[in-house]
Amino acid sequence: MATSLNNLSNRLSDAGDNKGGLAAVQRSVEIREGLAKQNFAAYGPALGITLLNCYIIYERNIQTLLKVKEIYVLIVGSSHAPWVVIFPQLLREFSDQARADNDSKSALEIDEIIEEISKY
Repeated sequence: MATSLNNLSNRLSDAGDNKGGLAAVQRSVEIREGLAKQNFAAYGPALGITLLNCYIIYERNIQTLLKVKEIYVLIVGSSHAPWVVIFPQLLREFSDQARADNDSKSALEIDEIIEEISKY
């Protein structure tokens, strides 16, 4: 269900319905948070990706990025090697997109998170 809500969010955003898209992705985050609490190994990385989507498409607030950083630190401490590479790549892409959108504040916030997670 969380995956379907995430996909719905992307489609609503593409159609210009940001309010509906935000509601769908927020519900997806709620579901994935619950699943990750029960089994982080299975659901933590997907939660991180959903939070990144939420940040980039809708909210662009630092609290969401800080949650992504927390998840990344947990992933580094586990055996999720592909995600250790994927998260920084996605963050760099999102930083580039923020710059393309002339959103230097978000780009700088993302760059700071990239710098912080590179320490792990």
